[in-house]
Amino acid sequence: MPFKKGHKKIGGREKGTPNKITKFGADKAQNTLEDLGGFDFVKTCIQELIKQGLYKEAASLFLKIAEFAYPKLKAVDMSTTIQDEREELTPQEIEERLKQMQDELKEFDDD
Repeated sequence: MPFKKGHKKIGGREKGTPNKITKFGADKAQNTLEDLGGFDFVKTCIQELIKQGLYKEAASLFLKIAEFAYPKLKAVDMSTTIQDEREELTPQEIEERLKQMQDELKEFDDD
């Protein structure tokens, strides 16, 4: 039976369920890192690279590890349109509105 638009999903993984192989790989990598001493090991490696003057390699290692601590954020495209809905006021209307605002401020200060 071919897929029809609007057809309810039947079977398969639930949304957000990780792939078994991806989860296995992530678990293996985490276990290996923990066996080596965790992030203390990585920190020691970076410090050693710096001592040897291998700054580029140290930075590269740091950036690779940082991706796990600070995931990349997805770029968001935002476009906005501002509509100018100001009304055209005559100088007299502007003066009247300013006076009205001043009176309201006086009432507010009196309270």
